[in-house]
Order: sequence, then C-alpha cells, then structure tokens
Amino acid sequence: MTVTSPRSIHLDQTRVALVVLLGVAQAAVVVAGAFGSLGTRVGDVAQAHPTPLLPAWWASLIWIPIGLGFLAYAGYQCFPRQRHRHLHRRTGWWLAAAALCTLLWTLSWTTGRLLLAELLLVGVLVSTAVVFGRLSREPATSTAERAAFRVPVSVYAGWASTAMVVGTATTGAWIGLPGATAIASVAAVIVLIAFATIVAWVILNGTAVVGYVAAVAWAIAAIVANEPPAAVSGAAVLVLVVVFVSTVRRLATSADRVRAAFG
Repeated sequence: MTVTSPRSIHLDQTRVALVVLLGVAQAAVVVAGAFGSLGTRVGDVAQAHPTPLLPAWWASLIWIPIGLGFLAYAGYQCFPRQRHRHLHRRTGWWLAAAALCTLLWTLSWTTGRLLLAELLLVGVLVSTAVVFGRLSREPATSTAERAAFRVPVSVYAGWASTAMVVGTATTGAWIGLPGATAIASVAAVIVLIAFATIVAWVILNGTAVVGYVAAVAWAIAAIVANEPPAAVSGAAVLVLVVVFVSTVRRLATSADRVRAAFG
C-alpha cells in the first residue's frame, strides 16, 4: 500500500518536478554539447584522443532515443496515478541523479575536464544500474509503462554501460596512456571480453532487455565500423555474438517473454 502522508506527498511533488527539470536540462545540455556550444564538441574530444575502442561518429545518435525516452518518462511520472507509486519513489531519485550526472558529464567533457567527466560517468552508470535492477524485480502494469518507463531506462542503462568502457579508454589516452599501440589493442581486447561477460549476465538476469541490448549493440557496432585493429574488431564482433545469443536464450527460456523483452 502506498503511503500518502503530507511529508511523502511533498517529497513526491519535489521528485516529480526535479525529474522534469533535469530531464529538460539534460536534453538541452547534451544537444548543446553535440554542436559545440559549450566548448569542444563531444565527438571531437574523443577524436582528439584516439583509442582502439573509439566508435564511429554516429554512435552519438543514440542520444536521440535516450533524450526523448527520458522526457517521456518525465511526463509519465507526472500523471496523478503515477506520482505516488512506490516504484517511482524507489527509482525517481536515482534517475534524477543520472540526468544530473549526465549533464555535468557533458559540461566536463566538452571543457576538457576528463577526469571529472569519468567520475560523473560512474555516477550515471551506478544510477541507471540501480534503477534497471529494481525494475527487473517487478513486472510493468501496462503497455504505457513499458513504452514510457521500462524501455527508456533500459536504453539509458545500455548506453551507460558502453560509455563507461569507451570513456575510460579516452580518458586513459588523455592522461598519457598509449592509445594507438599494440599494448592498447591487447588491453582493448581484454576489456571487450570482460565486457561481454558482464553484458551477458545482465541480459540473462534482467527484464526489458531489448532496450539494453539495442544500446549496447549500437555502440559496439560503431566501434567495429570505425575500423580498429583486427584483434579489437574481432573481439567487438564476439561481443555482438554474445549479446545476440544471450538475448535469444533469455527470451526463449522466459516464462513471460513480454516481461523479459519490455518489462
């Protein structure tokens, strides 16, 4: 039963407003960062510090569904029947934190503060992972919830997972670690294999995995498209194979395929 004491109602109203505010601010800052209005364009920062894990330019287009999805969620949680739901109380603050970290990450990244950006990216990853995990514990109550809440969070979590890998590599090159050597390629292969293991576990144990899979596959495909060294390209293709096999197994063995796919 949802508690609706005066204090809880006030907190709910604050959370709902904060999510909307940060959702709009996040979208505005990310767009500004993409076009260079805040400093160096987001993509140009990565290009200035190349690594074997550098994705093709179009990888950043994932922010179109992420931004729109977060705004859809922000609107969805405003509905009277949603404002005081226990589920939103357990996830809304974390998603507000994810949006805040994302917009601060964009500001830090585009102004050359890559170490700070790396810490903020950890915040995005932790926040989205917590929400993704909590949503996996209970099924969605409607198609609207799946479309406006479960899938957008899943896509966001998938982006955070891959952005952590790519962003860490770029930050390493920025601080002086080798970015275009055989050692860097070996390190990239090891990271991709470890990443494949983690992603497979998430897919096999989570729900609403379709959005997560789409975001991960998009980013890894962008790495392959950027023509890295052969070993790195092979490892990236292996990640895509693992993602595909894990997804098929998750959906094929689930007693509730709709929940497994969309929450």
